[in-house]
Amino acid sequence: MSLAIALSVPPSIEGIGELTGRDIVAFVTGGVILVSLLVQGTLLPAIVRWARLPQDETAAEEYELAQRTITGATVAVLDDLAAEHGISDEVRDRIRRETYEYLELANARAYARQSRADAASISELESMLSTPEAGNHAGAGDDADDRGAADASWARSTAPSNSVGGAAMPALSASPASPLEMIATSDDIDLTQRSPITRYEEATRLRLAVLERKRAVLHRLRREGTIDDLVVRRIEDHLDIDELRLRGVDPLE
Repeated sequence: MSLAIALSVPPSIEGIGELTGRDIVAFVTGGVILVSLLVQGTLLPAIVRWARLPQDETAAEEYELAQRTITGATVAVLDDLAAEHGISDEVRDRIRRETYEYLELANARAYARQSRADAASISELESMLSTPEAGNHAGAGDDADDRGAADASWARSTAPSNSVGGAAMPALSASPASPLEMIATSDDIDLTQRSPITRYEEATRLRLAVLERKRAVLHRLRREGTIDDLVVRRIEDHLDIDELRLRGVDPLE
């Protein structure tokens, strides 16, 4: 743009005569463009590495905040949703357990990310205050300890809970049988109880209601300006996939 403006200056103007300095203006403009491309363009990556700018975690923080918020809001109204859609207590407790586990997973991921960020900050400060070799060893040891602590916290958070809402739940088997073996030896079907098809339909209705509740809370967060539109679209994509999995694909006519 600047070079085009410099070259657009006419060599002479009627009534004034020839303009002096036009060639100098074009030469200086071209030189500035070359310096900007060759010098600044090649030195910019080195300057960015030297500045050690912190990594932008805003998008990750907003995504985790949205996931934890919509899941927590769903847990709070799960009893009301179950009563509204006529869901049995057995199905409601199963969905509550799944929702609690997902919430614990989201909390563990947020804690692990914050632990990594704190470990990186501590390692950088130690490397500035100590000798290079000592700083490197200390940073590596702290990173290993923090990763171990984060992994242990994530494992505890994602482990299946044996209680739901204060009620004891049966423990899960450590080594589940293969699908074929489970089908061959399954004798837990009690025809006097509720039909498995009925329980499946109830679970589907409740899960769809949970998805609608999550969407409502997600849109409220966007209206309030708490999260960005990109985060909203990213979460909505996951919700759409879950809804498609529950409703199934309509056959083509």
